[in-house]
Amino acid sequence: LARIQIRGGRRSEGIRTARKAVELIERIRMGFGANRIRSSFLASRTAAYESLVEGLIDSGDADSIQEAFEVMERSRNRGLVERTMERFVDSGSTGNESESVVALRRRLLALYAALDPNGLEDQRRARMNVRQDEIDAIEIELDRLMLGTEGRRPSIDATMSFEEVAGRIPADTALIEYFVADGRLLVFTILGGVLKVVDTGITVEDISKAVTELHFQCRRRLRGDPGPRVAARMHLACEAVLRSLHRQLVDPLPSSVRSASRWLLIPHGPLSAIPFHALLSDDGYVLDRTVITTASSAAMAIRLASTRVHGEGVVVATVSDERAPLIQDEGDNVAAFHRDVTRLDGKAATADAVLAGLSRARVAHLACHGRFLPGSPRSSGLRLADRWVTVRDIRELPATPSVVILSGCETGLHPQLGANEILGLARAFATRGTRTVVASLWSAHDSASTSLMTSMHAAIAEAVNRKDVVLGHSLAEAQKSLRAQRPHPAYWASFFCAEPCLAAHADSQTSSLWSEAPVFGEHR
Repeated sequence: LARIQIRGGRRSEGIRTARKAVELIERIRMGFGANRIRSSFLASRTAAYESLVEGLIDSGDADSIQEAFEVMERSRNRGLVERTMERFVDSGSTGNESESVVALRRRLLALYAALDPNGLEDQRRARMNVRQDEIDAIEIELDRLMLGTEGRRPSIDATMSFEEVAGRIPADTALIEYFVADGRLLVFTILGGVLKVVDTGITVEDISKAVTELHFQCRRRLRGDPGPRVAARMHLACEAVLRSLHRQLVDPLPSSVRSASRWLLIPHGPLSAIPFHALLSDDGYVLDRTVITTASSAAMAIRLASTRVHGEGVVVATVSDERAPLIQDEGDNVAAFHRDVTRLDGKAATADAVLAGLSRARVAHLACHGRFLPGSPRSSGLRLADRWVTVRDIRELPATPSVVILSGCETGLHPQLGANEILGLARAFATRGTRTVVASLWSAHDSASTSLMTSMHAAIAEAVNRKDVVLGHSLAEAQKSLRAQRPHPAYWASFFCAEPCLAAHADSQTSSLWSEAPVFGEHR
């Protein structure tokens, strides 16, 4: 109704209707004790928020634009923020699981252990597998049974105002937050305390088609060496998609935002699968003129930037096989840059050993096969020595490292909209309080990933000596180096960095991630 009123010329009436609808939704959802029910309830009722945002933007005045920004923040990724705060409210398990829960867990572990060990063929045909259907059913039943033990969490629904968000963004950083409203793509920007909003005129359907084409081009190039002529055509075809996405997503931004030295990027929907650092224009790749880090929302970035540093030391876990034999070399190279290292390789990298290491370490580097199943996101995971470690395993850890690097295939993907946005691997770590995650958007090439990760850790070690560590910058330097050797974006552009980039404004009691008891040592 609100959308009809707004588009029918009765904007003020439509805004009032949308406000009432949002207030009602908020009251109802606060009656649910379990956060995951709140998330699911909200995910199916976003139209009221979208209509309110549209109406406020159409009003055009500064106060309305600020309110539109705040409403957008309230509507998106609320489940992520709530799950993240659970770590600080109740980071332990109940210890009193019912017999049915225990039995389901055992059956689930057995099913995951029986999946195709290499994680590649099964990744593409899992939805056709009867075993996968049983996994889906058990995961859903476990969620239902665990609701009874979750209990009521303290409310954190007091949203951050525009002033609070703007005050936490460093002067050299532009916040760029995309938002899908009724299939249209809007973008809010904050730079120097100034909020602007742009209606790109692009539909989410157009973006989805471009993302599908981009990922196809990258998978196609990674299948083997097609010869120089075909490789050159593949490169041009990939660049054409990246140029088109730059025109649609970057060109509409204010010029001052485009030229900012750092972007804190908050994608939405299918934009989460886009390597923004690899978008291309006549001025070159975005990577060459700005450092990009991402977050799931402005509120999430601020909360993560203010969390205490957790853990001590480094865990480096690797599981290689005949399809990715260089994984072990990658782990050895990475470990050479660290001190206080727990090195788990091959048969030693069992699920129990790695999960225990994750709960104690400050930094984790995991290199192994990964998989993302869009039709069954709970089954997405990492293949360790004895079984798959899934989203559920991460969500149930008592604590996770402050920095996690996931060097595997598709470790940064997650469902694009709705309550299941919290079900990707990278998002699972964020919900447990991990401040920085490096993850991938498509398949990781074995030798290219080994080279990239070695270079990235070398850049980190150098930055520690300067006391100027932004992991996104270290990743960017490594990507530039790899691009000089392997120009096609399929090799160098897959990995992205989710990092708040707001450390300079963190609370005084928050430990510095890198300056306190330095983790990285000199390269030997």
